[in-house]
Amino acid sequence: MKVATKLGALIVILEEAKADAEKVDAGKCGAPGTRLRNAAQVAKKTLDELRKDVLALRKAGPKE
Repeated sequence: MKVATKLGALIVILEEAKADAEKVDAGKCGAPGTRLRNAAQVAKKTLDELRKDVLALRKAGPKE
């Protein structure tokens, strides 16, 4: 998967989590909190993969 595609997927995950974050801020910590924690974990894994992909591309050198 391309780096830009992964970054786009990450943005979608975070935008969807924003509604749950607002619910948690309003005092509803049950299900929205669980969904928010889950989204944070998925975002963390996606960022780790993105970082590894960028490092691998960097080590591979420039494409000609």
